[in-house]
Amino acid sequence: MRGKMMSDTGILQFTTMLALAVIALASAGHAQNATSQPEAGARIDGWYGEMEWSFHQKEDTGTAPDHSQSGMKFDGEATLRIHDDGQGRLLGLLEGSQKIDTHWWTYALPGSGIFNQLCRGSAPPTAVRARVEGYHPSGSQPLSLQLTEVVAKITPILSGGGSNASCNAALFAQLTIDNGPTISGVVRSLKPVGDGTYKAGFDQSDGTFDVHWSLILRPSVIVPRG
Repeated sequence: MRGKMMSDTGILQFTTMLALAVIALASAGHAQNATSQPEAGARIDGWYGEMEWSFHQKEDTGTAPDHSQSGMKFDGEATLRIHDDGQGRLLGLLEGSQKIDTHWWTYALPGSGIFNQLCRGSAPPTAVRARVEGYHPSGSQPLSLQLTEVVAKITPILSGGGSNASCNAALFAQLTIDNGPTISGVVRSLKPVGDGTYKAGFDQSDGTFDVHWSLILRPSVIVPRG
């Protein structure tokens, strides 16, 4: 029941693969990196971060319309605002949005074996949010953050479907993309870069897919020496 285009299952598997890779990098990074600190005696009471991501499965223009075409393009962005709770813990929120510009999904009519039913879809900006918890960097230990209550799913609205089928609401849920695991993995993979800033992210391209994730986190409230 799947055509040349990356199927719903394939998309989720690909996203999960990226998330697992980021989580593995996080474990290694936290064990190896020294801590970035403000000047001696200063104290960080807050952090501000900016995250962005994009995924582009390049459109297949080598086939006739409604015959196993492919294509997907989505992107998103979010900010992190984190503060000290007065007891040594960091608490905050990640808030943003993501959208789908292009989603082509090709399938075969039952029993036909011919993948010529093409659904085209997109999705308007949809909220992304999560709670942030963690601890300040201390001594040889780097900044430690994790996300809870992550909401990062988006579902395209489809139209089309070829001459004998329609792209109806029953298909929508199958095509939901959940970027929560990758967002969480990127946050956990933050590494100090030597000036009080932490960064994480990756870029990947194989000629068919272009993937970009980045996060920059900076101190937003620094209490100077008394």
